[in-house]
Amino acid sequence: MKLRKKLARVNLSESSVTKEKIPDEILSNFLGGRGLNSYLLLKHLDNDVKPLSPKNLLVFSTGLLNGSEVFSSGRLHLGALSPVSELLGSSNVGGYLGAELASNGILSLLLEGKADHPVYLLVDSEGIEIRDASQLWGLGTHDTIDELRSQLGEDSKIATIGPAGEKLTKIANIIVGKDYHAAGRTGMGAVMGSKNLKAVAVRPGETSSSSSSKVRKDLKEYMERIKDSPDFEQTKLGKLDVGWVEKLFKMGAGSAFNYQKQTFYEELESFGEKLFDYVTKRRGCHRCPVGCSAHLKITEGKREGLQAKLPAFEPLGVLGPKIGNNDSVESIYFTHKCDELGIDAIDVAGLIAFIMDLSERGLIPEQMTDDLPLDWGDTGTIEKLIEQIGLRSSEIGEILSKGFKEAVEKFGEEAEKYAFHVKGLALVTKDPRVAKGYALGQVVGSRGADFATTLPIPEYGFSKEKAKEHFGIEEIAEPLSERGKAEMVRETSRFSAVLDSVGLCKTVHAALVEDFRMQFLTRLVKDTTDLQLSPEYLFTIGERIVNAERLFNIRNGITPKDDTLPAKFIEESIEEGKNEGAKVDLDKMLTRFYDLMGWDSKGKPTSEKLKELGLDSF
Repeated sequence: MKLRKKLARVNLSESSVTKEKIPDEILSNFLGGRGLNSYLLLKHLDNDVKPLSPKNLLVFSTGLLNGSEVFSSGRLHLGALSPVSELLGSSNVGGYLGAELASNGILSLLLEGKADHPVYLLVDSEGIEIRDASQLWGLGTHDTIDELRSQLGEDSKIATIGPAGEKLTKIANIIVGKDYHAAGRTGMGAVMGSKNLKAVAVRPGETSSSSSSKVRKDLKEYMERIKDSPDFEQTKLGKLDVGWVEKLFKMGAGSAFNYQKQTFYEELESFGEKLFDYVTKRRGCHRCPVGCSAHLKITEGKREGLQAKLPAFEPLGVLGPKIGNNDSVESIYFTHKCDELGIDAIDVAGLIAFIMDLSERGLIPEQMTDDLPLDWGDTGTIEKLIEQIGLRSSEIGEILSKGFKEAVEKFGEEAEKYAFHVKGLALVTKDPRVAKGYALGQVVGSRGADFATTLPIPEYGFSKEKAKEHFGIEEIAEPLSERGKAEMVRETSRFSAVLDSVGLCKTVHAALVEDFRMQFLTRLVKDTTDLQLSPEYLFTIGERIVNAERLFNIRNGITPKDDTLPAKFIEESIEEGKNEGAKVDLDKMLTRFYDLMGWDSKGKPTSEKLKELGLDSF
């Protein structure tokens, strides 16, 4: 495969498009995807830019292997200054858009400025065209995609914002395709909306199915390794993902009622196998042999007739027990509503849990809620709150639409105790006190509270024997232990950064293939692109990316106090259940992580480390 080296720059203020070559040195140091985004944002984004200013950049970078024959190589990475955290905005998304951008010779699409009216971009073999989108403004994501495909052809791949992005709801996301792949978590939809950009549409370009005998041999082995995984069959249709909702709560590791409880009602069984009674078809991303997603049609109850995507584990869980909802079909409906509005389901759920918690404690003025009953699990209230947040259509919706950081300021110091976020992003389903590697990962991850950036899979996925063999520390496989978690998070953070930069799916390459040492990945990259990289150098690239992202955050005001968990998880032990007495000793893990990374006591990369990684010019 010939390396794509084109950076396409679109200035929406000037209605101009230019293309330039990306130097080989940049590709060998940062690859594509997430790594390339970190370089481009450091190089081109000024220090004093506001997230919703026309001067902010929005970057779509395809993975280095996007457009190749490598299985599950369809991941696309987006980056900007985040309106949620005012730090790094970063989001990885599946589907087919990345592969089609690659088919048109584009490695990175860099958007700047602001159009004077709603527009969309059309990318095809003829180039890039800025087109009027006035007729699309106000449409939901599904209708937008339908309308554009009717104009451009059914084979067009679309990324669009919904009404939430248009209204600059800070937790808005970007939806890719009618399978509702979401580029979420850090407000990329709000950045796109601030540019008056409704959608990016890509028609298929040139594709090549020819491959060398080496690549064919690699793919044969890759397929064998995927199918040999004990979790392969369970991963189809999202069965393994969905199963984690019930499993977590049985382990006493869940987050019911805004982390008040780690267990939930018996009815939680409805979040498991029962959901597959509604499956109408299996879905997967570009070149995916697994198909970990599914389309559903609800055939009973008040949501009868609803056609939706089966949510991933996180949205299903947080729009369920975390807000007191024990009805899995309602959780599916709430996720679908978020996708149609173009708003992040995890942050919405975190904010709703926060506001319900405050209401229970008498910390919200009655006039602020417009007589909306903020009771746990009240599905009517939840539906209204999702809409009010997405559309900024009420006082409470306006407050929550800005995310945790600004919402806390409205409710005062006492309310902050119940605002469970890191750097503005809502904590994920798993209680940090029962998964110490996940806890550390959410603290040091470059975008805030999520696990995908740091990918601490070995904590739950390895046996003690495997952890001992791989890391030399068997306690890594003990979720309640802090020992070895800094070592694990350092390695998995670098591994995750590389996967996001070559464009491979983590479900396949990490969870199923378990190529954590990147020996097989090195061969895939070498045989497919002719880049001569060793596993050791891939880890160096991963470390360079993690440090580049840290520099970006330092430039934008991150301080040592931002690298922490909400006080509850550090100061308060779990009161009952299997994990009674658990809490997080964060300082010890954090100090060790900083030391392993070559950062000083305040979490800043040392000059020696930056010079070693070739980042000293930044």
